Amino acid sequence: MEIAPFFVGFWLVPLGAYLIYINRKVKAKIAEARLWPQAKGRMVKIERTGLGSKIVGSDDYRQYRLDMQYEYDVEGETYKGERVVFGAALLVKDEVDAACKKFPEGDDLMVYYNSQQHDECVLLLDHPGGKNDAIKYVGYVLTVVGIGLLIFNSGWFL
Repeated sequence: MEIAPFFVGFWLVPLGAYLIYINRKVKAKIAEARLWPQAKGRMVKIERTGLGSKIVGSDDYRQYRLDMQYEYDVEGETYKGERVVFGAALLVKDEVDAACKKFPEGDDLMVYYNSQQHDECVLLLDHPGGKNDAIKYVGYVLTVVGIGLLIFNSGWFL
């Protein structure tokens, strides 16, 4: 029995299961937020920052961080929010650029907010890159690979 692949498989299975669990929690939060009311708000600040090194031969970075702050009014009180989507952050250039274009600084926007807890809010319910299930699929792959490593390196299969 090879111990290193068995050990890797031993850790990949719970990691994959955890990612699947996180995806289910995010999907449940999105489903809940679809029932939230919307309030009119305003984009106060939106800024993209390049992370890491630049791509060779380009002025672009491999990843970006999107910092935004918006305000919205509920029942005469002003709240501030920073969340764009539930789940994975926007890191890819196209997603960050799309968010900057959709929500220019100073423009009006509509904010989904929790009617029970007004400071809980989000701008978009679906990930702009269509990545709502990306974490789930990574979790499935890690779990299957982990189970394979456990089975083939445990001696059960021989």
